Amino acid sequence: MKKAILSLFIVVCSLSSTQTKAEIWLDLGVKGGFAPGVFTNPYLLASEDQALKFSPGYLFGIKGAVNFGMKHSVTVGLLYTTTTQRLSSASLGTSTYLNLATLDLPILYRVNGETGGYGEIGPQFSFTQSATQGIDGGAQFDAKNKFKPVQTAVAFGFGQYIGGGDAFGLNFGFRFAYSLADIIAPSFDNKANDPVYQPTTPEDAAAYNYEKSGRFYAGIVLEFNFNLGYFAKGAACTKKTKFRMF
Repeated sequence: MKKAILSLFIVVCSLSSTQTKAEIWLDLGVKGGFAPGVFTNPYLLASEDQALKFSPGYLFGIKGAVNFGMKHSVTVGLLYTTTTQRLSSASLGTSTYLNLATLDLPILYRVNGETGGYGEIGPQFSFTQSATQGIDGGAQFDAKNKFKPVQTAVAFGFGQYIGGGDAFGLNFGFRFAYSLADIIAPSFDNKANDPVYQPTTPEDAAAYNYEKSGRFYAGIVLEFNFNLGYFAKGAACTKKTKFRMF
């Protein structure tokens, strides 16, 4: 992850150093979306007793961007994201659930096309806010301490500008995120306490050997951006850079 951040920093420096005619400009935005996700664990896919049930997920928050002309930009977001997992067990005759909420900090490099399309990719840091687990119709338990306080992931997406004006714009897009390391806290990476997967049959228990869990979500998002202003060179005699509002 450190290498990813360093690479992104080098890209920013390269863009700013080669900037000539086009100004560096800033924008702020709000975004929200429907982002269902799953917890990735090899046992969940292999289990004959437990089956994943579809559950919704959401994300919403703010983002800021430094734009290098009209083509390149670096965006930083702050998003509240939820992921819910439901497992239906044939042997138990019931369903278990796990809810995880995080505050995500994606730092993305974005390329904008001439027709309004864009693609973006970069590292994401997720800060655990809350987690609960339980059985449908039964008690609910706090599971926040079972997850690492900070989780790392790669985030990527693409989208299209769909309208706006000189000062604002609206984008429609897709956002994906996938964990790069185990999201479970080290003290809970065992059969008795793993919040993502626990065997429910003797056969599954006999074959159990802890495997790391990740998180993947795919979202449909709307992004509303407001153009703040740009940095422009001053008079030749002063050589000062000024920030001007749009």
